[in-house]
Order: sequence, then structure tokens, then C-alpha cells
Amino acid sequence: MNKAILGAVLALTGGLSAQITLPKGFQTTEGNDVYHTGWDIRTSINYYPARDMEFYDVSTFPWNTSTSFVITKLSVRRDAGFLSGSTTAHTKEMTIIMSTSKTLPVANPNWNHYDNNHGADRTVVMGKIGKGKTITFPATPAPATGKTAPFNVVMNLDTPFVVKPGTKTLIVEFRFYKTSVTTGRFRVDAESYSGTGYNGGAYTGLNSNHCVTPNIYFTSRAITIGSSFGQIWRTEKSPGGMPWVGIAGTKLASAITVPNTNNCQWWVNPILVISGLTEKSGEYALFMDFGVVPRDASLVGKKIAHQALVLDPAYAQSLGFTRGSESTIGTGYDPKLVFGSQIYSYGDGSTNARYITTTDPDNEPHARYLFRRTPILLIN
Repeated sequence: MNKAILGAVLALTGGLSAQITLPKGFQTTEGNDVYHTGWDIRTSINYYPARDMEFYDVSTFPWNTSTSFVITKLSVRRDAGFLSGSTTAHTKEMTIIMSTSKTLPVANPNWNHYDNNHGADRTVVMGKIGKGKTITFPATPAPATGKTAPFNVVMNLDTPFVVKPGTKTLIVEFRFYKTSVTTGRFRVDAESYSGTGYNGGAYTGLNSNHCVTPNIYFTSRAITIGSSFGQIWRTEKSPGGMPWVGIAGTKLASAITVPNTNNCQWWVNPILVISGLTEKSGEYALFMDFGVVPRDASLVGKKIAHQALVLDPAYAQSLGFTRGSESTIGTGYDPKLVFGSQIYSYGDGSTNARYITTTDPDNEPHARYLFRRTPILLIN
């Protein structure tokens, strides 16, 4: 290698030659948790396909943050504490997208919208959108007591990624498209943080009658300062494209029964009105996105009522009404305790599952879950 190029690479990587991990300090230390979405193989729950976004705080970076650092390879290891026996040899098609932010708090990312978290330097560093790179997961026996498994699931980046000085949060997004096996075992080693002080807001259904079908797939989202205020109704109605209107405001003192319907109730005194069309793929979802709640502590505890109606000839008067709801704004995780988090969605094919359709990683804009945990990554 040309000496000038080698010198530049060493400068960007801080001259590090020893193994380093993100979060830092886990080279030979097992994490306190295990992670499944996208990585795991199950017969009862399909943890793939999946879309998974990780947030790492600057305090967890293992390099000198006053200089730029180049990431060329990521590796993970099987979990030792939660999974006994050998893992199953298989391959997965995966794509990795990375970016950085100087402001995004890992304790409270925007967990309704994946893309709203990425920074301006968003880069597809491995694979392509819609077509992942094939990654090998070797069969790996459980390590001896007190030991860790090797970082032998290796993801060489097609495009190196530079983390610049001043970065507050590193965002690593994994998209899992396919797996070569349908049954087996694998869980990735992870680290979780204390949940003390979590306030994800509160959600209250104001009546039990949805007046939409399927009503069991109507799902809410906790609302916190800095995150999106919205709700999802996964209609499951192909081909999609149905008009809808979402309304937010204050809760009425008592419900209004809508005439000529099956006792449908209206609960909202309108202040904000939005409209759109149900999505034309996946779960044909109606997503009411009223915008991002400002990061203003004085808003914590405030209540917002919200409801939607959809234009569908299947309903009386061609109107379907989602259940009236009221949300209380929360704070999110405590930033003094949580230094890594993740938002994620996965497909689920079990008959008693909350969701009955598999996730399309490229058409799943709204994350289903938020948690205070990150996989342990070996860097370079």
C-alpha cells in the first residue's frame, strides 16, 4: 500500500490495531442482553424480514472522537448467556445504511419514522436497497462459562463510512430480506440500559367500538417530546389507496353517536385536520402523521384526542371510523441512563400474532417498537 494512503487511513482510524467494539469495552465481555429481530431464526415467530435501526451515543464510541474515524467492517457474535447449544449455519441477505447526527438523542429518537432519524450523510454502505448482500452465519457452539463467542458473522462494507468529530449519535440501520433456512437458532449478543425514568406517554382508548375491520390490527403509538404524533391502522385492504381524514384536538365531554351507523362514536373536538390515502402495499396502512412534538418539557403531561375516518363503500354511508383515542405526551427514556436504543419492525406469521403480514424492509416506514438496547458490534 502506498505510504501516503496508509498514513491517511491510520490517521482517520486513530492508528488503532486492537479489536474495538461498539459500545466500547465488550471485546471479551458478554453483553447483558440478547437481540432477535432480523438476526434470529424461529419456527413460531418470523423475526425476518425486518427493518432495524440502532442508535449509539458518542459516549459509547471506542475511538478518539476529536478526529475522524473510518468504519470498514462490522461483525457480531452469537449470544452466550441466553442461548445454549450450537447456532444454525445459514446465510441472510442484508443491507446496511449508516449516518450520523449532531443533535439526535439516543434516549428519545423519532420512533414512528425511521427516515426522520437519518442524518444528511446517510449512506448505503453494504448491499443495495431491495437487494441485500449475502452474509454467512457459521454454526457456532456455546462458549465455555465466562467466555464469549467469536465475532464470526462478518459484514465487510462496500463503502467505508466516516464518523466525523462533533458527532453525537451514530445511526446504523439493518435491513434483513431473506434467510437460507426456515428453522434454526441464532441470537446476537447485545447490551441494554436501565429503563429507570422511562415515560413513553400514555394511550387511552375512549370507546371499544372501532367501526372498522379488521379492528384488532388498530395500533397506537406512544407520544413523547421529539417524536412523531400519530397513529396507525393496518387496514389489510388491498389494493389500498382509500381516502382518509385524521383529526386531532380536545376530547369531547361525551361521545357523539354517528347517525345511520353501527353505533359508531365520535370523540374529538377538531383543532388539526390532515388527510391522505391508505398505503398501496404491505399492510395497506393508514398512518396519521400530525407532525413532530417539539422537544419542550412544558408539553409533558398534555393530552391530545385523535381519531380518523376512512372512505370505504364497505361501511354504512361509506364511512369507517377508527376508535376515538387520547394520548398523553411523555418524555422518552432518561438521557442520563440510556446510551443506546433501537427501533424495529419484523414479520410475524403465527396465527395468534398481533400482526399477520410480513414486513417489507423497504416499505415499512413506521417502526413498531422502541427499546433501550443495541447489538454489540466489532469495528474493523
